[in-house]
Amino acid sequence: CDGGTNCVEPEFLGGTGETCPPGEVAYAIGNNKLVCRKVEWIIPDKSCQNIAGTPSFIRGFSNLGNLYCCTDAGDCEKQ
Repeated sequence: CDGGTNCVEPEFLGGTGETCPPGEVAYAIGNNKLVCRKVEWIIPDKSCQNIAGTPSFIRGFSNLGNLYCCTDAGDCEKQ
């Protein structure tokens, strides 16, 4: 809070049951309401590169299509 005018109400954080419509996701909170937008998920057409000479696999990816790759030994990096 910044003096009581720009606050998130505790009731909102505690769970109001508010959700986004089908086909949309929450990406922000504004005026104690979820801000939703449509998202078209596209799986990136990319492969993980070796990490320190060791083959790696996709563990995840960001909404921008950047890969998060890991080796079997647990070494991971964003690519």
